[in-house]
Amino acid sequence: MFTAYGGIGREGEHFVKQLCEKISLKKGIDKSIVTNYVRSHLSFALLRASLLCLRGSRTIRKMTIETDDIELHEIKKMKN
Repeated sequence: MFTAYGGIGREGEHFVKQLCEKISLKKGIDKSIVTNYVRSHLSFALLRASLLCLRGSRTIRKMTIETDDIELHEIKKMKN
């Protein structure tokens, strides 16, 4: 439906058109303004998602170490 570079397939284009029509009717805003807004936000959302996949999250992840795994590893070492 969407490419990593911001392209939209046929199904995606159809979805965006219907979404923009419904929003413009509900809010009473020109369809062109709504379409520009929706496409811009979709592009930035895709950009954010692709950057997150490439660079990873900036949040600090706490790693938990299971002590059971360490004990099993040490027991295997002792047997060999």
